[in-house]
Amino acid sequence: MYHNVIYAGIVKSKYITRMHCEPCEQNGDVILAETWCIECEERYCAACVKVHKVTKISKHHQLISIADRHKAGSLEIKRNCNEHQKKLGFFCTQHDTILCLKGVQLFHSSCDILELNEASKGVKTSTALSDLESSIKELLENLETSIQSCKEADDELKLQKEKIEMKIQVFREKINKKLDTLQHQLMQEVMSCFEKHQLQLVEYQNNFLLREKKLMERKEKTYILKAFASDAQALIGIKEIGASVLKNKQFIKEAVSKFPVHTITISVDSQLESLVTELNKFGAIKDKTSVCAKILH
Repeated sequence: MYHNVIYAGIVKSKYITRMHCEPCEQNGDVILAETWCIECEERYCAACVKVHKVTKISKHHQLISIADRHKAGSLEIKRNCNEHQKKLGFFCTQHDTILCLKGVQLFHSSCDILELNEASKGVKTSTALSDLESSIKELLENLETSIQSCKEADDELKLQKEKIEMKIQVFREKINKKLDTLQHQLMQEVMSCFEKHQLQLVEYQNNFLLREKKLMERKEKTYILKAFASDAQALIGIKEIGASVLKNKQFIKEAVSKFPVHTITISVDSQLESLVTELNKFGAIKDKTSVCAKILH
């Protein structure tokens, strides 16, 4: 595509430089044009332009080279009236307006009218053009300032975004750290509670096992008494074993009545509970827009 553009530019340039003289073409001659008359909007060869320069009606016309004509053509200055599609040729000094003949006749017949050629004399060195150039220069400077302001504002906006994201991340880490600490404390508490109750249950269990062992021994003695002891020995043994059994029975009865049934539960702190049930957002982003403080010229 780039090469096509270059080629098109070369072709266009050659076409411009090889344009033919219009008066000569009308006479059937094909001669390359060298000069363009801005007022007449015609091409002239070297011979015809000499005549053009000395002719009374055209001797003050502005002439440029064919190559420069291409540059001038890029200005796209309108030559016809937008309203009547007639050639602009007059200037109303009262209304500071460029007109065609029809515009003069219809709306400015009583005004002070100058021919456009007369009104435009010295315009390139006038304050109007210098003021226009100054205005354009000033506007370009203001635009450059505004473009720079946009870039600076964009950089500042990105920085603000990064700061907010960092703040959110840091705060989130603080929350995580706090929750980790609270969780660790609660886990230690439940472990402490568990170990305390477990130790008590082990103590009860050991006492029950000890009583069970003693009762098994007493049971074994009753078998021996029944099988091998005399009646007198049996009576003494029964009294002795019976007293021990009664003592164990009272101990077991009392121990069972005091046997603890532990239930461990958890009650989540209401503030932490509300974090899950009531908290709907992490935070709020404040969006404030103000007018740029920079004053343009």
